[in-house]
Amino acid sequence: MAKAKSKIPKDMPLTQLIQDFVDDVQWKDEISIDTEQKCSSLPFKYGNDDLSFQVYLEADEARSWLKIFFYNEMTIPEKRYAEACELVNAINQRIGLGRLSAISKGAFQFRQVVDLEGTGSPTTLVIKNLIGAAMDVFSTWSEELGAVIFTKMSAKEILAALDNGQPLDSSGVPDELKPRCNFQLSKLGLSTLESYPVGT
Repeated sequence: MAKAKSKIPKDMPLTQLIQDFVDDVQWKDEISIDTEQKCSSLPFKYGNDDLSFQVYLEADEARSWLKIFFYNEMTIPEKRYAEACELVNAINQRIGLGRLSAISKGAFQFRQVVDLEGTGSPTTLVIKNLIGAAMDVFSTWSEELGAVIFTKMSAKEILAALDNGQPLDSSGVPDELKPRCNFQLSKLGLSTLESYPVGT
């Protein structure tokens, strides 16, 4: 795959959109481009001093799909994988955009795909909203995701505590995974992006 320092082909408008986003937020990250398969990928780190995420922003030009994959830094122990899967399945019934997955011996993944066919000339706000949606999900559910890994609570117990308005037994959950208002990013603007440095 080539890097995006060379001119992006005119028949790859979503890749150009990603490059416009990189330019807009003044990042140095480079896009990997496959001109034969008509796809591209921008990997970068995103977060703040407490939490960071590995992110992949991908364009599938043939389908007019823009995809984002967010991975947190937690590793799901094999013995907690079944509970983690049950929890994310329940969470997916409660979130409006995208979906969460639990990866065995890996991290939690948030994925969202938008179909931009026939939308004219989308702006970089589409990408900012994708990042905002991912951060919103991880912010809202960070304590529950931490509890299923770091405590002995079952997914059912975690959800029951949430539904009943009871505090989680989160004594084993790292403080940075507990809800904090500065991670509430449902509406992401450029100023917010600048305060969460990424990659290079």
